[in-house]
Parts: sequence; structure tokens; C-alpha cells
Amino acid sequence: MRRPFYRLMQYNPSASNRVTPFAFGYIYGVTPFPTRGNNALLTTLKNANTNIVGTGAEGGISNTIILWGTTEDGHDFTYWYSVDWVQINSDEMISNAIINGSNNPQNPLYYDQNGINRLQAVEQQVMNNAIAFGLALAPVTVTATPFATYVVQNPTDYPAGIYRGLAVTYTPQRGFIQIVFYVNVTSFPAAG
Repeated sequence: MRRPFYRLMQYNPSASNRVTPFAFGYIYGVTPFPTRGNNALLTTLKNANTNIVGTGAEGGISNTIILWGTTEDGHDFTYWYSVDWVQINSDEMISNAIINGSNNPQNPLYYDQNGINRLQAVEQQVMNNAIAFGLALAPVTVTATPFATYVVQNPTDYPAGIYRGLAVTYTPQRGFIQIVFYVNVTSFPAAG
């Protein structure tokens, strides 16, 4: 199915153009899979994380949509999009800070506590953008091992210019796949 990849290629994350969930996204120029009489097969496909083209008829929408929008591991496709985006942008922005800090005599970037703090702030901005762009669930905190602690624990890293103390744990943002809604009906008015 090429159409879902076309949809994927339309992502251009920004604060005003947030990444939408892949599940139930509109796709065009395709014929929906017949759902009438295929409930067992549809359940099997959904449980196997196999996407199909469906319609938005259940929601009163006539467009064709991607049903479930998952990868084979069951995550919404935007889960892995988010992971890739964070890795690529973290590398680029930290590299940018290091290169610029190596070429700015008014504000050089040194391997000390101040330098670590600056790199931590760069990564925190990347993660703040991930939240603003719809790629990460807030809050996200970037941690950094303090300079003094790090060089004692890793005595060969400082002479080599290596720092492995930045870390972030986050949850990619996702959409709904299924809603279970309960309705209680009674013949008697509620007492109260």
C-alpha cells in the first residue's frame, strides 16, 4: 500500500502543524476493504497489527481511512516516527551546539559543568519541540550527570573528550484506537 506512505511523507512537524495520529488518517485514491460480513477477519487482521483501507462511515465520514495505523509491533506508526525524529534532531542540535561552541571565542563550549548544562538545555529544547509538535507526551525531562561525578566515575572519558551523561526517557504521543463507552438504561428515575 503506497497511499499510507504518501500520508506519512506529508508530516512536517512544527508547533502549528502537529503530527496527527496515523490511525484513521484519510487516504485517497484507494478502494476500501469490504467490512460487511467480515467481522472475524477484521478482528484477526487488527490483532495481527495488519492495516487495511476502510471508511469513516462509523463516524459519518465518507472518506477512506487507514484502519489501525500500526506497525507490526502494535505501536501507532507515529510512535516510531517520534523515536526517529527525536534521535535525528537530538544529534543535529547537540552537534550544532558543539560545532558553534568550538567556533565562538565570545562563548566557547568547554567540557565542564557549564558546557554540560548548555548541552542539557539544547536537548531539553529538542524535547520541548517534540511535545509542541505532537511527538512526545508531556512532561519530558532531560537529565545530565554532573561534571565532577562523571569524571570520577569515568576517568578516561575526560581526556578523550567523551561525555555519555545526557539521558532522556519519554513516551511518544499517540491517538485512540478503540473507545469503550458504557450506557446504563433504567426504567426508574435516579433517587436523589
